[in-house]
Amino acid sequence: MSDENRSNVATPVPVQKPTLLAPERLSDLVPTFAPFVDRYFDQQLRETESQERIAVRSADLEEKEITIAAQQWRWIFALAAIAGILLFALAAGLIFILHQTEAGILVLSHVAAIVAGAVGGAGFIRNRERRSTGADEG
Repeated sequence: MSDENRSNVATPVPVQKPTLLAPERLSDLVPTFAPFVDRYFDQQLRETESQERIAVRSADLEEKEITIAAQQWRWIFALAAIAGILLFALAAGLIFILHQTEAGILVLSHVAAIVAGAVGGAGFIRNRERRSTGADEG
């Protein structure tokens, strides 16, 4: 039985010391990571080009909006100037042609009140827009 016991006993496996891997050089690693780096840079380039196109488009749109706004203000100013000239002509006609001084001065005072209200309203709107955008410059 002693022979049988000996055959059932597992033979010990020799323990090997772990071997250290040789340190790899950077030049050995570059070819493995080069495709990843190339893809990353290509993606960054596409993203940058996309952002540049978006910035150019938004700048073009802002320029068009400014042009349209300037044209609108030009027409508004022209209409207001024509209306003012007509009201002053009405007042002058009342004063000098019909000799109704009180009526002419009444028209002029109302024109002055309307102009003062328009200037004050424009200043109020401009001040409110500055406060809402946080562009208070003093």
